[in-house]
Amino acid sequence: MPADPDPALHMVVSNALLRFEANLHAALPRAAPQLRQHLQRVPTKPEHFFSASNFPHFLLPWWFSPVADREADVEFQTDLMVSSISGYYAIRLCDNIADNDGPPALRSLAPCTLYFDSEAIAPYRRYFPATHPFWKSFERFLAGQAEASAADSLLEDVDADTFDSLSSQKFTGTKIPMAAVRWRYPGLESSFEKWLQFVDCLGNFAQFNNDFFDWRHDSQHGIVTYVISEARRRAPGENIATWVLREGFDWGVNELKSRFKSAKLYAEALENDALLEWVISRGQTLDDAIEKLRSGLDTLKTFGRVISGQQL
Repeated sequence: MPADPDPALHMVVSNALLRFEANLHAALPRAAPQLRQHLQRVPTKPEHFFSASNFPHFLLPWWFSPVADREADVEFQTDLMVSSISGYYAIRLCDNIADNDGPPALRSLAPCTLYFDSEAIAPYRRYFPATHPFWKSFERFLAGQAEASAADSLLEDVDADTFDSLSSQKFTGTKIPMAAVRWRYPGLESSFEKWLQFVDCLGNFAQFNNDFFDWRHDSQHGIVTYVISEARRRAPGENIATWVLREGFDWGVNELKSRFKSAKLYAEALENDALLEWVISRGQTLDDAIEKLRSGLDTLKTFGRVISGQQL
C-alpha cells in the first residue's frame, strides 16, 4: 500500500462506503446479505480502495481533480465514489458469475445488477442535465466497456493484437467519473486525453496481470485468455502447467514488466505526485508477487516429478 492516504480522500471513501451500504440494505433487504456472503473481490473496507494490488478505479478521479477544487467539493466527490462503487459491484457480479467465482447461488442474484446500474447512473443526473456534453462521453465509455467485455468472453482464441485491442477497453468504465471531473472543474481540457491514455495503458497491464496470475483457475474453468491461448500456440498438446514451468513463467514475467514499464512512463508524464506514488507501490507489489510465484515454481521443479502431460 502507498504511504498514508490523503486524509480528505480517506474521508470521502469512508463516507461513500457507509452511504453505499445503507442504500443497499434499504433497497435490497433480502438480497444484500446474500450478496455480501457470496460476491467475491468487492471492496468492503477503506483499505481495499488504497491497495496497490488493485486497479485504482476509485482513486483516479480524485487524483485528476485539482486539489483546491476537490477539497471544497466533497459532496460531488463522494457522489462520484458512491457511483463508482455501485458500478463496480455490477461488474463484479457479472464477472463472478461468468468466471465461476462463487457458489451456484450467486446466479440467482444476477438481477441485482439492475439496482447497481441505477445507483451508478443516479449521481450524475444531479450534476449534468440531459443535454450536457458529459453524457456523450458517458455513453461512449459505457458502450466501449460493454463491447470489449462481451467480445472478450466470446473469443475462443486470443492473440497479441486481439488482447491489446480489447484489454484496455475493459477498464473504460473508469473514464466515466474522470469525464465528470473534466466537466465539473475548469482547466482540465488539455490534460484529459493524457489521463485517458494512462488508463488504457494501465488497463492493458492490469488485464495481463490478471490473466498471468490466474492461469490455473482460468484453465480449470475453461476461460479463454491471452495466456491460455499463448500456451496452446507455443506448446500444442502440452499441459499448461508444464508449459508454465518450462518457459511460460519467464515469458509472462517479461510481458508483465514491459507493460508495467509503459504504464509507468505514462504516469510520469502526468506529473501527479499521488499517482506516481501509487505506481511505484504497484511496481513493488508486482515484484513481490513475481518472486512469490517464482519460489513456488522453483520448489515444484526441485521436488516435483513433472512430466509432459501430467497434471500438477
